[in-house]
Amino acid sequence: MPAGWLPPSELLPDTLVNVVFITVQPDLLPVSVLDRVEMVAVVGPDADQTAGNFAVATGVQPPQFPAPQLAPGEFWLWEPKCPLRVTRYLAMKSHREHLRHRRKYAEGQLPPERSFFFRGPEGSLNLRAQNLILFCQIAEGVDDKTWNFHLRNGDYARWFQYSIKDEKLAAEAERVAGLTALGAAASRNLIVAAIQREYTLAATSLLAVPGAS
Repeated sequence: MPAGWLPPSELLPDTLVNVVFITVQPDLLPVSVLDRVEMVAVVGPDADQTAGNFAVATGVQPPQFPAPQLAPGEFWLWEPKCPLRVTRYLAMKSHREHLRHRRKYAEGQLPPERSFFFRGPEGSLNLRAQNLILFCQIAEGVDDKTWNFHLRNGDYARWFQYSIKDEKLAAEAERVAGLTALGAAASRNLIVAAIQREYTLAATSLLAVPGAS
């Protein structure tokens, strides 16, 4: 629907119900559409410019956004027919997006630079885990010396934090690493069990580790 589009009068009703237009340049939409918009949600550091473009295109007074600027996850909600009515909201995180990312980390293919490599204290191994399922499978098969080397070195916690982007899982790995009285089997079971609790999927379940609770 480019700005120059002139739809037949009967094509667009006077009031649009349950319709959302998504654009980064509202002034490139036809005025016949913009005039029917009742609420404008704008995000990002250029929110005032985006709303200003809408205002110019429709001939209404642009809103005045109070300071401070939007924080991550926030957006302004503006009613063009009431230019002074501007409200700041915090958006709810998308559950679907969260599940998509969890599936990626559980069974996807992380690039080599973000994969975990079981190398051992002498660097004699080169076992790549490009997702959490493979991590659990390889962890079950590596020798205790290799497992403990990476555990005490904080490698698991760093990988969970920076490559998997899971602060909770990283904190659990740090906690387990601090339990120096635990043997390799017990610490392995604790970390794998934590992964299974958070990332077991209906379509692809992680392999069970004997003795894990």
